[in-house]
Amino acid sequence: MDDNKRKPIGQILIEKGFITHQQLNYALRYQSTLFYDDYKPIGEILIELNYVTKEQVNECLGSQQEINPNSLEFVLKEFGFLNNAQLAMVLSRKYSLEGKHSIPTAELLVKNGFITKEELEIIMREHNISEDDINF
Repeated sequence: MDDNKRKPIGQILIEKGFITHQQLNYALRYQSTLFYDDYKPIGEILIELNYVTKEQVNECLGSQQEINPNSLEFVLKEFGFLNNAQLAMVLSRKYSLEGKHSIPTAELLVKNGFITKEELEIIMREHNISEDDINF
């Protein structure tokens, strides 16, 4: 993963030995079944499943890198197209397939109804964001 992008909390928890890949995959599958209004961050789900403690999640959150200010995620959050919960949901789904091809952010945003393809293209053009993340 590019050093300028935020590392997913699940990956950090695995690297620190707090959870296994199987536990993360189970939690991510559970998270993907939640309706938008019931959405919970993956850290919260892992705590509810008693896989980790709140202290372990907080430790890993503290070591996460910030989102690249030139990234699509950052621009959409800064200009009010995404809130924190939506951003967390998109990022967790983007990286949910450990060791497999992740789903591009732009595709997730459109599929989840956060933005239209046309709005996305305008924003990317206006903010000079690379189209490398678009795969429709």
